[in-house]
Amino acid sequence: MAPLSLVTQLQISSFSYFIALPDDPDKDKSFVSWGVETPNNNKGGHTHSTPLLVPTVNQNAHWYYVKLTGVQVDGQLLSDIPAGTFDVKTDGGGVFLSTTLPVTYLEKDAYHVLRRELVSKMQSKGVSPTNPADEDHLCFDTQAFADKEVPKLALVFAGAVMELKVQNYFFTLDSGVTCLTILPSTGGSVLGSMLQTGRTMTYDLQLQDGAGGGMLTFDTFETAAAAPAPAKVHIMIMVTLLLCWVLL
Repeated sequence: MAPLSLVTQLQISSFSYFIALPDDPDKDKSFVSWGVETPNNNKGGHTHSTPLLVPTVNQNAHWYYVKLTGVQVDGQLLSDIPAGTFDVKTDGGGVFLSTTLPVTYLEKDAYHVLRRELVSKMQSKGVSPTNPADEDHLCFDTQAFADKEVPKLALVFAGAVMELKVQNYFFTLDSGVTCLTILPSTGGSVLGSMLQTGRTMTYDLQLQDGAGGGMLTFDTFETAAAAPAPAKVHIMIMVTLLLCWVLL
């Protein structure tokens, strides 16, 4: 964490946040809390935990890293993602969580496998990308996309699987297209704030001075794969600004 963040200055050992999904009617449930038991916004789900990793010399000491081991689509692990894609490398690498970036960036070798699988599954339902030649983005016509069952995504971490709702990885724009909010990157992967919405994210930093970097615990919920509603992001922006002050 950054030296000027609220977490650092107050020596907070644990904190949580919850950012409501864009179409959640109870948007006032969004919160940031620390050092106390957090409100329970988990609707019938369970919690899962994965270790927070200690940054290496090649990584940013102020970021929260996790071990991502794979990506699932409709419950099937994408085996074409090359082994070691998410590992730490000489240029940095690894996977960290961000509350300042709304979108998610995956290492390009993983992104292109994921994009190819999503395109294949949507084309089998009669829906093709609006621009098939643009391999760095994936958008569909919203009207054609809206009544289709969207493939379910999940992230596989060390010791935990994070199942996602469609609103976590597709975003409907006013221009009449619905786009994947996961983009390709090089030199590392970033799990953005939209991917984290709709669940309580709890960071326990008690172990940070020991052998580990702490523990991340998150809610899971039933993943109803319905197309996302047109999103309103003002609440997300407000909570993100608060998180910037708390964490950065």
